[in-house]
Order: sequence, then structure tokens, then C-alpha cells
Amino acid sequence: MARRSKRPSHRPHRQAHSREYFRQILEAAADKDSTRYQRVAANLRAKTVQVIIEAVTDEQFYLVGGNNGKANIAAHNPGSRTDIFLRLPPGTIKSILEGVETPVEAFFLGHLRAKGHTRDLYALHAFFLGLAEIAAVAPAILDILETFHAAKQRP
Repeated sequence: MARRSKRPSHRPHRQAHSREYFRQILEAAADKDSTRYQRVAANLRAKTVQVIIEAVTDEQFYLVGGNNGKANIAAHNPGSRTDIFLRLPPGTIKSILEGVETPVEAFFLGHLRAKGHTRDLYALHAFFLGLAEIAAVAPAILDILETFHAAKQRP
């Protein structure tokens, strides 16, 4: 009788893409305070933000402001234009949403890079500040941030 090797019956857990963590953060914010979240998301109405997360392997996704009071996450640009280009490491997202630094401070300290029209950059700033206000009272968001940060840390 031939011996069969013991192989795990399940696939190894694959690390989630950054866009999935960000989608979870937005969903948790909407669950915590849907009215406030709609006001926050309205800052990005009709804007498309290309987000590049600087991790072990850089990851890209799009943050798209809808007319429905929601911000959506997409793997590919759903339109023909990008209004804002944003590049930052996971630790900076964590710092901003925990209220440790503002997006403007992160920009001037070199923790994030952003390019776009001034009014669009103000809209992105307001979006992140509003999201940070929700995160301050939402333990679920802080838990997602911890997991995201730990998963995306450079070795």
C-alpha cells in the first residue's frame, strides 16, 4: 500500500489586497454612522483618486466618489480621467485615520505624495479628516487599520 503524503486540506490564507482593507474601512464607517459617512463621502463626489499603497509590493486601486453619498473602491479606473494621484504607505493611512497626523502634515513631512487640482486636494483632505472623526469612535475601523498595517509592513 502506497503512502500518501499529508497535504493540508485547505489553501493557505492569501494576504488581502489593500483595496479590500480600504473597502472594509469604508463599510465600517458607513455602519458606524451612515449620515456622517455620507457627508464625508460627498467630499469626493464625482472624483476619482488613484491610490498607490507602498508596501512590500506596491498596490494600486481607485477610490471613486459617487453621487449617492458613497465612496467606492475599484480595481481599475471606471472612467476616463483621474482627478487625484495619491501615493502613501499603510502606516500613513493608519496615522491619518487615528488622528496622529493630518493629510497636510503627512504631505509636508513627505509621508504621502498627492497631485491634483488644489480644490480636489482639499476635497481629499476633508474626506480623510471626516473618516478619521468616524474612526475615532469606531473600534472596528481601528482593528481593520491594525490588521492592514501589520499585513502591509515592509520586512
